[in-house]
Amino acid sequence: MKLIKCHIENFGTLHLADIDFNNGLTVIKEDNGFGKSTLAMFIKSMFYGLPQTTKRSIDENDRKKYTPWQGGAFGGTLDFEIGDKQYRIERYFATKEKDDTCTVYDLKTNKSTIELTDDIGGTLFGIDAESFERSIYMPQTKVSTEMNNSLRAKLTGLVENSDDISNFDNAVSALEKRIREYSVLNGARGAIADKSAEIQHLQQKKNDAQTAAENLQKVLQRLDGHKRQREKFSNEIIEIRKKITALSEQAATLEQAKRREEWANNLSTLNNKAASLKLRYPNGLPSEVTLQEMSDTAKMYSEAVAEIGVLKSDSADRQDLEAINGYFGNNVPTEQEISDCRTLINQNIRDKASAEALAVQLDGENETITEDKKSVKPLVILAIVLAVLGGVAMVWQLVIGIIVLVLGLVLLGAGGFVYLKNMIFSNNVAKKDLSDVRRDYDSLIEKIDLAEKRILEFTSRFSDLEPSIVLETVAQNLRDRAKLSKSVADAEQKLASKQDRAAGCKQDLTEFFSKYGIGLEGDFSDLLNTVKADCKLADEVANGIAEAERKLAEIPETVLLAASDTAISDKDELVKKENETNLQLSALDEEISSLEVSARKLTADCDGIDVIEEDLENAKEQKAEMERKFLVLKTTLELLKASKNDLSLKYLDRMTKGFEKYSGIIMGEDQGSLINTDLEVRLDKNGASRDKEFFSRGVRDMIDIAMRMALTDALYDGEKPMLILDDPFVNLDDRRLSNAMSLLKKLAQEQQIIYLTCHSSRC
Repeated sequence: MKLIKCHIENFGTLHLADIDFNNGLTVIKEDNGFGKSTLAMFIKSMFYGLPQTTKRSIDENDRKKYTPWQGGAFGGTLDFEIGDKQYRIERYFATKEKDDTCTVYDLKTNKSTIELTDDIGGTLFGIDAESFERSIYMPQTKVSTEMNNSLRAKLTGLVENSDDISNFDNAVSALEKRIREYSVLNGARGAIADKSAEIQHLQQKKNDAQTAAENLQKVLQRLDGHKRQREKFSNEIIEIRKKITALSEQAATLEQAKRREEWANNLSTLNNKAASLKLRYPNGLPSEVTLQEMSDTAKMYSEAVAEIGVLKSDSADRQDLEAINGYFGNNVPTEQEISDCRTLINQNIRDKASAEALAVQLDGENETITEDKKSVKPLVILAIVLAVLGGVAMVWQLVIGIIVLVLGLVLLGAGGFVYLKNMIFSNNVAKKDLSDVRRDYDSLIEKIDLAEKRILEFTSRFSDLEPSIVLETVAQNLRDRAKLSKSVADAEQKLASKQDRAAGCKQDLTEFFSKYGIGLEGDFSDLLNTVKADCKLADEVANGIAEAERKLAEIPETVLLAASDTAISDKDELVKKENETNLQLSALDEEISSLEVSARKLTADCDGIDVIEEDLENAKEQKAEMERKFLVLKTTLELLKASKNDLSLKYLDRMTKGFEKYSGIIMGEDQGSLINTDLEVRLDKNGASRDKEFFSRGVRDMIDIAMRMALTDALYDGEKPMLILDDPFVNLDDRRLSNAMSLLKKLAQEQQIIYLTCHSSRC
């Protein structure tokens, strides 16, 4: 297979580039920045496309990295030959991969063909895009060869694609996962260990059930004796309560007489309190509704007084307004004056840009024009710096940030205008009559001087700083002045309203307390709380008097004290004996309840012994089955890994011979080596096998280059694809560079090689 030519419409830095490739060795020597690596990536993208990714890093997002700087169509065409057929790939890229287009043409018929799909690289080379970069394409920065599923599938030749290798790895992972489910940590954990613990637990439950059956009989015997004792205590309590009832009836009359005397005393005390309240409030107490109204009024009064204090202490807006009035003095501008001045500044900037363009025309020489173009660059750089500083300054000082940002954008527009004028002028080769230009230029200069004078007449009233900065400061202060004036007026109006409300509330409260003969010493809320407490007390006294009179009416005045002190003493002894018997009965009930719980538990344990024995036998059988499956899984995994190793060994011999062949040619000496199935290389040095990281950068590069060439031979038995080398010899010394170049020329006799470099010494 070989490449014929390519056309790059737009790809990264490359634009409208046409490149023809030789049948053997094609050397492309260009300076740094030409786009050699971009060309190599273009060839790869023609075969494999550009994958869609959300990564933000340019180095990890090829679609973003190679989007053309100048805009326009993104992609191109690539002609190649394979066997006796020639094809053209036409592929263009969009922002999203789903919008990409790809068409393959048969150059014999010039018609599109379906022989090759969008996965052109996979169809032609038998490997994926990642493996393409690890074999056929050798970049300067990463030449090392690393094994993946796609390369392994191609090397073994026993599978059609990398999915089969992935399926193998998935099978190994599934077996290892299943084995870990049965046993891990040398059998300390896993399903088998869990089942062993379950068997041990069931055996212990069986032993416990047998012990429970023996203890059940003992518990039932004790429970029967306790129940007989309980019946005896219950009968004793019944007899004691009959005697207590008889004595209680004798004591009831005495208790009623004592209660009547207590109610009579309470009634006298309550009547005294009622008289005292009537003396304090000769006009009566206020109603609950009136008290609530006065409470609301007192609350409004307190809130109004607090708000008045806050409004009087909050003088920040008033101070800011005084500061702004001090800034303006008697020179308060109008919005129209500010607008006119801003228009003059913007027009003056445009006139200066026009004058610069006319000055360029007056010079009239290409060298001067070139120098004028260069003079625009500082202006553009200054504009960009000001725009960035303005954006950053907006975080801390909005006004200054906006001013600097606007100034930067205006300068950037002026620079662009001047640059455009210079471009137009540079294309006009013919000499022009500059008299009109000179007249226009002088007119603009006069207009600019007059505008600057008018601008300074306005801005110097406030400051000697740069006019545009002064103008924005004046505009901001004028806006702040209007806002603060309204804020101060609103605050004064609100203060007057609060003062009127406070005066009205105080008048209402004063009239209320005067009506009920209460002095105004103390806080209004405290005085109201005192009145509320007295109203609550009056209600309680009235309710108490009614309750006492009702109770006295229920108990007759002629109460007979029939019960004697001796009778009451006998009752106390009976109550004491009843309590003692109840304590004994409670203790007995607790023990009976505990024994019943134990009996139920022991009965349940005994009843489940058959189920436990059955579960125990089942668990033993399940453990035996798990151990059998575990052994089968381990044996299967060992056989599967052994099969994979046998398959991998099929390409190791070819890789080793190819590597020793190419490394011997480049290094100029034979190299003993060890290559494993992951294509990791170790070299024999001083009687020991050493990893390549022990060697210098140049030796490591030679190892990687030789491995790439050996890998290409191993991957392709028949027609070999082209090799793309992006300056991989940069770290080789002169002798080994000469050997490598000789090897390339020899290989180019049988295989197309595209060699990209930036230095003639490596050609």
